[in-house]
Amino acid sequence: MIIGHGVRRLIVANTAKTADVPLLDRIPGRNRKAVTDFYRVLAAMGLVDPNIEVASAGEFSKFLRRAMRAKEQVAYPRGGTRQINEALASKINESGKITFNSRVKGLEIASGAVKGVLVHEDRLAARAVVYALPVQKLPELVGDALPADYLERCSGLIPTAGISVDLCLQKPVSDIDGFIITPDPIVIGQFTSNIDDTTAPAGKQLATFFYPLPMETMDDRARLDLEQKKLIDLLETMFPGIMDAVEWERVLRLKMVDGFEPRVGQTDRDRPATRVGGVDNLFLAGDCVGVKGKGGDVAFTSGVAAAHAVLDFLG
Repeated sequence: MIIGHGVRRLIVANTAKTADVPLLDRIPGRNRKAVTDFYRVLAAMGLVDPNIEVASAGEFSKFLRRAMRAKEQVAYPRGGTRQINEALASKINESGKITFNSRVKGLEIASGAVKGVLVHEDRLAARAVVYALPVQKLPELVGDALPADYLERCSGLIPTAGISVDLCLQKPVSDIDGFIITPDPIVIGQFTSNIDDTTAPAGKQLATFFYPLPMETMDDRARLDLEQKKLIDLLETMFPGIMDAVEWERVLRLKMVDGFEPRVGQTDRDRPATRVGGVDNLFLAGDCVGVKGKGGDVAFTSGVAAAHAVLDFLG
């Protein structure tokens, strides 16, 4: 009853007024572990941020509303996600080109415009430039060409982080075809080949699990070793013998999953906008930009916003 009352309050809350309020401060019954555990799991699932002490109550409310309206709880493209990237790349190559292993060294900004993009030993010029890297890297590329307080805001954004484990199994170990969420430790995962069996060879199985962790733990190798073991032990407990069935595995210790945590001080009104003030032809896209949503939602929405802004600019 306490949880139900709290969720209803959050669904109807004024998100503008609660954007800078920690989620924990808006939870009825927060002195009960069962209640806070529930919200930590839900925040991990919806915000990729189980730290309800700093997660934005307003952003959590927006997540609840989107979840209530969603037609599908989990959407996974039939045939895997690679086809989406290939379709987009094909469209780009119709009128442009994509190059790889081409590190951008800097942006030349003068007289309120990007005059050139330094790539290896080349200098590229264009009427409009879309920057789609994490904004945390922007200060390295522009030097002192932008205001110090703006660059500090970009570099100071705290991303979501954690340990990701992908497993290719020699045999199926589960028939679960939905999200798997555990409360302690908080882990989110799924057997992707149970959603679409074309993503794995016949008789085998693919699985992926993500364990969100605070950014400050990601440079502590000893701590990460312990957390990784905790994750593997959990998988063995849930699916006995799963690690014996592994044909190959990939473990990633990710210092950035989404470009920002939806925490107090990092809501859409706090993050940098699509247009860069003072630089007419520089536009931002990616999952750090100040548009509505979270994580991948922000990446997609900011890409659309940047496209429209560029077209308006080019006339």
